[in-house]
Amino acid sequence: MNGIEKTSKKFSWRVVLIMLMLFGLPIGSYFYLVKGYQYRKQALDELKPKAQINWSDYSIDALGGDYEKPEESVVLVFSIKDQNDLNTKWDMFKKLQNQFGSQSVMKFLFVLPKDLQLPETDDMEMQKDLFVSYARDGFDQGVLHLVDQQQQIRGRYDPKNTQEIQKLVRHIAILLPLKKHAEAELIRKKEPKED
Repeated sequence: MNGIEKTSKKFSWRVVLIMLMLFGLPIGSYFYLVKGYQYRKQALDELKPKAQINWSDYSIDALGGDYEKPEESVVLVFSIKDQNDLNTKWDMFKKLQNQFGSQSVMKFLFVLPKDLQLPETDDMEMQKDLFVSYARDGFDQGVLHLVDQQQQIRGRYDPKNTQEIQKLVRHIAILLPLKKHAEAELIRKKEPKED
């Protein structure tokens, strides 16, 4: 009797495990995918275009030497009011550039009053993503603007609100294109010729 009970317990655990794999795993995956889809859909609703701009209407200087037009980039615009605002947003820029600077399509534009200058930096990685302009049209002072690759303002963010900054980081990640991974190549060794 003891051997039959052990066999039935082993059998019942196997059945439970198989049922879990056949039904539980797919159902859990489905709910996980639905949650991700809803998150992305909500974020895309928040990122509906707010306004259209044309970068050619702005006098923009590149600090990194080689001028790459921001037309093909996701651009975060820091519209500066005064020196204190510049200091605060410069610190924020360094953090965001550290997080997203490896993406070649991510650029940062500081729109400054005529009497201000950006802080000096020798960091070439930082300079390659940095632009400056003194044209203030189209950008609200003291606000961060997120502009997509089609030159549409997708969001305005209050830099003093921590939740707004967290939302900005999520929105940047959604607008940036996915990194392309190099395709694996099969390298075959040459086989020796047979004589």
